[in-house]
Amino acid sequence: MSEGKFEGWVSPSEKPALTDTQAARVASLPKVVARNNRFEEFVGDTQSVSSDQEQPKVITSPKALLRFVRDTASENGVSVWEVTQSIRSYGVEDPEKLKEIDKKYKETIAYISDIHGGDQDLYDRLAEMAKDPPEVAIFEGDIIGTKSFEDLQRLFYNYLNNHSKNEILKQNPDATDEDILSYGGTKPPEEGFNLKKGFLKLREYELGLAGKTSEEIAEQLGQLTDHDIAEEIRRYAKYVHYGHYASNLPIEAKQALANGLEENARKVLEPIKVMQAKGTKVTMIEGNWDARAPIDFIPGVPTAEPLPPEQRLFRAKEFFDKNAVLFYNTLTTFETETTLQILMPFDAITSFDKTKPEIINEIKTTIEWARRDKKSIVIVSHGQPNWRIHNLTVDNSTPTGEHAQIVGGLTKAISEFRPDEIVYGHLHDVLTDENATKLDPNTKYALKITEDGQVELVERQDEFSEDQTVASHMQFRKTGELKMSKKDSKRKIEGFGGNRQPLKVK
Repeated sequence: MSEGKFEGWVSPSEKPALTDTQAARVASLPKVVARNNRFEEFVGDTQSVSSDQEQPKVITSPKALLRFVRDTASENGVSVWEVTQSIRSYGVEDPEKLKEIDKKYKETIAYISDIHGGDQDLYDRLAEMAKDPPEVAIFEGDIIGTKSFEDLQRLFYNYLNNHSKNEILKQNPDATDEDILSYGGTKPPEEGFNLKKGFLKLREYELGLAGKTSEEIAEQLGQLTDHDIAEEIRRYAKYVHYGHYASNLPIEAKQALANGLEENARKVLEPIKVMQAKGTKVTMIEGNWDARAPIDFIPGVPTAEPLPPEQRLFRAKEFFDKNAVLFYNTLTTFETETTLQILMPFDAITSFDKTKPEIINEIKTTIEWARRDKKSIVIVSHGQPNWRIHNLTVDNSTPTGEHAQIVGGLTKAISEFRPDEIVYGHLHDVLTDENATKLDPNTKYALKITEDGQVELVERQDEFSEDQTVASHMQFRKTGELKMSKKDSKRKIEGFGGNRQPLKVK
């Protein structure tokens, strides 16, 4: 049974605070003479002032300028502080002066999501960020990884388990071999896709990791019957998640995956050190990969049981702690000039129902004080707060296993803390509508808290209200930033009780 078309998208649009036409009007506003801390009407002559008087200055009338700022803010649908900053910036060509004006009016908080070891494009973007760094930079988890880890994960989910475990075998556990092999999925990764082709592509990559030659790979794949492939697909569907699967690969493949974890972590560290030297507060939260790399589970058991820490090949928290980078693996908060950030690492989400009541009450007290100071409340999480919004192509989709733990934990956290915005990573793909059409990366949605404390999607835009939470999804290897006004105290999101824009994904 279909849940109906979702119509609750939040699509922020940037509004000009000052157009060229409006800027030209500033010059025509009435002028006054500023003299001895008084304003006098300007009549075109300041030369008759005696030498013992303060040197007069001709300036725009403060009353006229204030009226212009208010009228322009109302006309453009922005705050008066946006207009004021734009007036001060208009026509300024000196980049350093522009930065000075920007920092006077706004606090910049940057977010970096799901690096997974990174690629050169991301390293270049981080290096560029370090040239003119934000006041705050928050890494949202899954910082470690390698290209091999990334490629295998994409094949495992996009070419196999998203379509087998989460679709056909969930809908029909007794599906025949032919049903399984020919199934094309609701969001196929490529034209002509079916599960047989997807499995063979994954198995080919596995054998390559294990050091097999192209001839050996072709021979082994050629020996598989359709029944063999269907049985393997069923077996793979029993893995709890990617890490559980990867930990059960042959040791040669796992060692190949592990190579380069520390090397890539050091590449991320380089721009961080530059930012720190310039005064940026850099903070990391632990993702599921950082807590346990995808090969850090005990092989040969039906559940995903983590290896003891001393048996793991690389430990992310230990590495970044030693290099003086704040790295949190428990629920915590920190304040900036304009916000209160509630940090929720992966394990803090999945175990939120075990959080001590005194910790939750302490955070709620901190939130109360932050709201009195007109600060915006932002949850930063490595995990999604809603399942349906990421699965609109599937009717009545329900999270299971680890995904159910994540959604359940964040539902309780949102209900307790009632943030203005939740910024989250973990799921890599951009949001899509019911037709699998990809949406702009800056598309948001809203969540409401029901009377019984549940958290639900807001289905339509005409249902938006200021007591709701706007959800900003950070996709794979994206950066984004909040530009928070230091002057305007209405720091809730526009359309939800305030003037500010939500996170902008870049």
